[in-house]
Amino acid sequence: MGVQLGGRTRLAYLLAPVYLRDAAADSAFPPSAYFESKPYIGERFIEENTAIAWLRENIADD
Repeated sequence: MGVQLGGRTRLAYLLAPVYLRDAAADSAFPPSAYFESKPYIGERFIEENTAIAWLRENIADD
């Protein structure tokens, strides 16, 4: 579906800051390299505004 829309699907994970300090949270979320061959990309955020801005970026660049 991402190809039909002209880019990759983006998944923004909005987390409480305490989860980003947890080593278990780091191991539960794949590193950026994991998404390179996928039709989607994911990123973690602690601020909603930052997540929304990232979701609105030009996905044609991905």
